[in-house]
Amino acid sequence: MSLAQSYHWLPEQIDAMTLDMFWDLLIVGSVVNEAENNPSGYIDDIW
Repeated sequence: MSLAQSYHWLPEQIDAMTLDMFWDLLIVGSVVNEAENNPSGYIDDIW
């Protein structure tokens, strides 16, 4: 792999990782929010 190919590959990998982390945080945040707003039935809402 040439240096140019490596240079183009890295930002894509970083973007993909950042996107995965963003979605994980978004999902965790919404689950926590549901738990706080509706402690008794939040699992039913998700599933």
